[in-house]
Amino acid sequence: MNKQPLIKKREPFKDHDYYHLFTQIDTKAHFDYQTYTLHINDIEKSAGEAASIHLSKKPTSKISNKEYFLIAEALNLIIHEYTHFIDFSSSLFGLEHLNKLAAAAAAQRLEYTDEMAFYPAKQYADYLRTLRPSKYYDEKHNLNIPRDRWGAVSSSGVIFNSSGKPSTRPIMFVRFMTPDQLQIARAPISVVSILEASAISQELLAGLDLIENSEDPEIKYKDITEKNIDFLYDARFTDYSVCAHLVANQLACKDFLLVARIIATLTRIVLNTPPSVFEDICRSIEKTPYFINLKYKSEAEIIIKKRIRNALKFRDFGALFLLLVRCMPEPPNSAAQFKEFIATTLLKAGFKQDWAEKSKVHAKQLLRTVESFELPHLTKLASCGVKNYMTLMGSGHQIDFNKMHLPPCYVARDTDVLSVFNAENNELAGLDIEEMYELGGKTELWVGKIESACLNF
Repeated sequence: MNKQPLIKKREPFKDHDYYHLFTQIDTKAHFDYQTYTLHINDIEKSAGEAASIHLSKKPTSKISNKEYFLIAEALNLIIHEYTHFIDFSSSLFGLEHLNKLAAAAAAQRLEYTDEMAFYPAKQYADYLRTLRPSKYYDEKHNLNIPRDRWGAVSSSGVIFNSSGKPSTRPIMFVRFMTPDQLQIARAPISVVSILEASAISQELLAGLDLIENSEDPEIKYKDITEKNIDFLYDARFTDYSVCAHLVANQLACKDFLLVARIIATLTRIVLNTPPSVFEDICRSIEKTPYFINLKYKSEAEIIIKKRIRNALKFRDFGALFLLLVRCMPEPPNSAAQFKEFIATTLLKAGFKQDWAEKSKVHAKQLLRTVESFELPHLTKLASCGVKNYMTLMGSGHQIDFNKMHLPPCYVARDTDVLSVFNAENNELAGLDIEEMYELGGKTELWVGKIESACLNF
């Protein structure tokens, strides 16, 4: 007998392309950043439970091939989506997202009493559009170019404002092309690019751990290597792989495991960089290796320097990631060198030694703001998010999910619920995700209704 979904699907506004940020990649599972629910659609509960057991304990013997193939895909999907949850709740970016969502939800309570207080819903809707640039900026040209002919260069543009005119707000790109200048794709370095790079790197690191503890690891390692290379050189997905291209090309590095570790670390730093540190970087940007090496030899170099500086004033995460990559030293050869590699990168990019303390201060301020809206479900997420954030700061490149506060998820096309992480100290293990979905869905509909009522005169 077919199970019925536990939740009623919501119909998004068809003319809005930002309600599902990750749909090109996350077709088998998704994290709903409006309701903070996770939907691991393409796995049955038994596979999810096997992956949960694997994650909760250190293996004492080799995992059989039968167990491996039961766990592998479920593990990939779980790690990927829970990384999205962590990034949207347990980083400065995530806590700021919760603030904007909470402000919109609080305005909803005044629906029949105070129209002057509706504007946070429109502000939240406008903010969502900044996370993933419109498809206008994401160009695809030639989809079947062999990987040995791919090249990449940085470029930039500006965002159109609400009246259709170019604004002063920059957007950073990577333009992929062949040696004879045949265009492959142009990919914006967007917030979604960084979030997807973060999730893919954690998925890859967890997958490699599984392989190392399984039978025939050499064969599986070869398979995962080929799949990652195929993804990297698929022009349909360059807006998601752009961060990996930047790191690999900058270091001339073919070690995709090292690239994953670097991306996992840099994306977390970017998502946790507070406004005051962006200001520190802007003040010292002329001293960064990237700017020193741009000698104003061409008009293009003059423009990109100006736009990177302006983008950082807007707290553009893509510009910050690009700057960090351009400031990386020689690739590390050991764990000790890796720490020094990251420290040197931050120093050269203009991060001061107190940047992490400034980040922590900002995180606590954001929590207090969420609490002020008196929405218990979002306050709980923000409170646990700060606890996760404190655990993650300085913890290394790979997330230990067993130390995080994480909710259950929907599985099997939303027909069942799975508690993946059941550690005793997990304060979100018993979260009522059906209630979360219902509350978040009401806010989403409210935001869409208010935005549709707003006109540009």
